[in-house]
Amino acid sequence: MTTRILLSVAFGVLFAAPSVAMAGKFTKPTLDMQSVPDPIRRVQAPEKRSDVAPQLTIEEFLGRKQAHLQDIIDRQIRTLTSLLPLASPDDPQFPDYHFRLGELFVEKYRYFDNLARSLDEPIFRAEHAPKAGSAAEGRRERL
Repeated sequence: MTTRILLSVAFGVLFAAPSVAMAGKFTKPTLDMQSVPDPIRRVQAPEKRSDVAPQLTIEEFLGRKQAHLQDIIDRQIRTLTSLLPLASPDDPQFPDYHFRLGELFVEKYRYFDNLARSLDEPIFRAEHAPKAGSAAEGRRERL
């Protein structure tokens, strides 16, 4: 135990000594920064572009991503349905194929359910919107 302590102290002194000796050798001249003037920086105005980049709204972006995701899910469903006839019933992966296929169908169900629920508000507003013709007829009857 004491030999370990002595060796660690010796290595510490050995490795620390060159850094102390080298510290005095490489010194940079100091510069007083209070007397140095600040450079004048010019901010360049952004260049006006004549060509306008196409704008993509968040709804369009999400729609494209959802379409791509549904395409991937459709391909996975086709792959798993093609694997099911090839797998024997005693295959250890057979239940896993059914489980994965069920999960993919649940994903499809959620997508179409969310799509249908997104139309609820516009349908409700369209059903309960005041009709333009009925308001005009009501004014004529009062006169």
